[in-house]
Amino acid sequence: MKYAIIGAGGTGGSLGFFLTKAGKDVTLIARGKHLEAIRKNGLGMERLWDHKREMIPVKACTVEEYSDTPDVILVCVKGYSMTETIPVIRKLAGKDTVVFPILNIYGTGGKLQKEFPELTVPDGCIYVSANILEPGVILRHGKILRVVFGARKPEEETEKMREIAKDMACENIEVILSEDIRRDAMVKFSYVSAMGIEFQEDLVERNLKIVAPLAPEATTSMQRDVYAGKKSEIDGLVYEIVRLGKEYGVPLPEYEKAAARFHEQ
Repeated sequence: MKYAIIGAGGTGGSLGFFLTKAGKDVTLIARGKHLEAIRKNGLGMERLWDHKREMIPVKACTVEEYSDTPDVILVCVKGYSMTETIPVIRKLAGKDTVVFPILNIYGTGGKLQKEFPELTVPDGCIYVSANILEPGVILRHGKILRVVFGARKPEEETEKMREIAKDMACENIEVILSEDIRRDAMVKFSYVSAMGIEFQEDLVERNLKIVAPLAPEATTSMQRDVYAGKKSEIDGLVYEIVRLGKEYGVPLPEYEKAAARFHEQ
């Protein structure tokens, strides 16, 4: 299978690195100094816990330069960049291409499906803690790299989704084809008060087990963006929850307090 990964940061870069290392046909869609460095030196993966670095050749190009037709497009951008990604997907995708977003924002696959009714667009999420350390190098904070994706309705699951799940799975990437992606994506997005979804485990205990092995210096991408004064996913991760609470009549006092404080700042 041919993979095109839109976005080469902590998420897309990690997937591109390990899929390439596993012998898959992968092209990173990148730009700027990050792209230049990957072309010149390859893509690097440095481990925060022991600072060992590995460099490997990885195919990378701009949107304009990409001329192939991928079997799979992995959308690994921030939520606020999704709108500008739509024409990129339109340019890259063929009639049989499967597109699935791996974003922090819940329900992105369903929204993207409306833009591409002719394509298969499952929902997906990822467990990874990594960021760009310097152009051409990804810093990995912990060993977890788990991709979860699936059809929003069981009857919409396709044979190609099953093939993708098998093909992506490798030594460094755990891949789960979910039987209930609404539940599993909400588990990742587990600080949201959800209706109509029954969780199968204690989410606090589960998430602490995921966080515990990470390096003490590890932070979330939104944390890093807010600290740096950059554009962040705060609208999708905080303000959108407040809007949904008002829409469905669910009181969310702590979210409202946080949203008001962020808005003041």
